[in-house]
Amino acid sequence: MMRIWGEGRVEAAAEVHASVLVQWLAAEASASLRAGMDPSPAVAHVGREPGVTDAVILKPEDGQILAPTSRGAERVAQLPGVGVVPNDVWRVRTARSGGLVEAVAPVALPGQPRGAVAWLRYRPAESTGSPLGTVVLALVLATALGFGVASEIRRNTERALAALNENLELAASGRLAQVTDTMGIRALKDLADTLNYLLVRLKSDDRDGSGHSSASEPAVRPERPVILPEAATDAAGPPQLSKSPPAAGIELIADDRTRVVGVPTERPVILAPPAPEDRPARSASGLTARIVASAAYRVTEAGPECAEVVGVGPDAMVSQHLLDAIPDKAIVDGILRCLSTLPDSGEERTVVTPERVGNPIEVTVRRSARDEPITILLGLVVDAGRQVCNT
Repeated sequence: MMRIWGEGRVEAAAEVHASVLVQWLAAEASASLRAGMDPSPAVAHVGREPGVTDAVILKPEDGQILAPTSRGAERVAQLPGVGVVPNDVWRVRTARSGGLVEAVAPVALPGQPRGAVAWLRYRPAESTGSPLGTVVLALVLATALGFGVASEIRRNTERALAALNENLELAASGRLAQVTDTMGIRALKDLADTLNYLLVRLKSDDRDGSGHSSASEPAVRPERPVILPEAATDAAGPPQLSKSPPAAGIELIADDRTRVVGVPTERPVILAPPAPEDRPARSASGLTARIVASAAYRVTEAGPECAEVVGVGPDAMVSQHLLDAIPDKAIVDGILRCLSTLPDSGEERTVVTPERVGNPIEVTVRRSARDEPITILLGLVVDAGRQVCNT
């Protein structure tokens, strides 16, 4: 294929060269005839060009040779390669004739656009190319094409990765809902899903540092009574409540859990249990709150039971991010645990005990496909002994 292409280029170049030479011959002959001089020197000059085998100036009427004058007795009735008679030459024409290229052109004279006809034969130089040279040329062209394609792929990849990085920064700052695939390939889509999951976990961790209560660190409630170490060790019987301030350097909070701030004490601290009226009433019957979220973790549907189980009405949850819609950290942790092991199609379950409700809650997360919506069921468990956590 490359050899055929190369030969075609050589033939085209030969015809162009012959066309230039015959126009040169016609211009030289026209200048000589206008000056009343013999055009033979111009014909001889063009005839000495490499590859020119014959060059003459003809009369268009009968084909008699005007120059060189040594061939004035000869006539050319028909131009063999071009296939026309001299009287039909009105423009520059070229044609292949064996291994030669024939070219003709009209010679313009005053008042005569075709006062004579220039005709020459041109033999193109033999191609010095070899099969090895053709192969080398093909390899060079293929290498250049490969570099061009590789550069374009590199530029497209860099643009896609830059867009992915920008999406990640926007999603981390909360200005974008999720990271999306910027190249349309499966591997980058899986990476985007993994980044979205990590962003969800990071948002969950940020909730711990923003003042929300967690299982390991309850919110501070300074209005609750405290018991000093003296009351815990010196008094017999049940511990007594004291409304006096704690010892310097020690802050004790009476709640479901304890936080100690300051210098630790060597004497044991006994805290009074919270008053029964402070605990939320446990539900006498099981309830199941249903939440539907998109693949981007945006709540699209919430049942009316969410008001009792989650503590937020369905109207306030819809269109919110799943982690922002559920204020209870224990429920969020349960959902995240299920999402971390949730297959593309199936469900995961776990049991958590949120602080607000008190009763255990069975968390069920399911979906039918990887990019399909996620259904979350939060069921109040009356008899926790019958529930099994499969995480």
